[in-house]
Amino acid sequence: MRPPMNQRVLVNKAVIDESGTPKTDKYGRPLTEKVESKARVRRKSNLIIAASGTETNTNIEIDVPSQMLVKEGEEIHFIDMDGNDGSGRVVSYEEATNVTGSRVLFRTVFVDGR
Repeated sequence: MRPPMNQRVLVNKAVIDESGTPKTDKYGRPLTEKVESKARVRRKSNLIIAASGTETNTNIEIDVPSQMLVKEGEEIHFIDMDGNDGSGRVVSYEEATNVTGSRVLFRTVFVDGR
């Protein structure tokens, strides 16, 4: 079952050229484009343990539609259920699939935001 998505998020995605490398400006900073999407934002504390053994404590959990591809390390801006603005970096994500695992219903993104 898909959750109701009544909030909005804005993701800064890196602009990639034809060869697959990120484009940069004349100062070497990566160029980004802003992509807006519907979402469901919740404040929930999670402890993420990476493969390298590092522990990261996240306090924002965002559900986005399956069409929205979010990668680790991307900057994300959100408005939560109370109307408060926030931003942070994507630490991890997971996909919720149907019973057979043949289709992604939505993605849950874990953010270390404030």
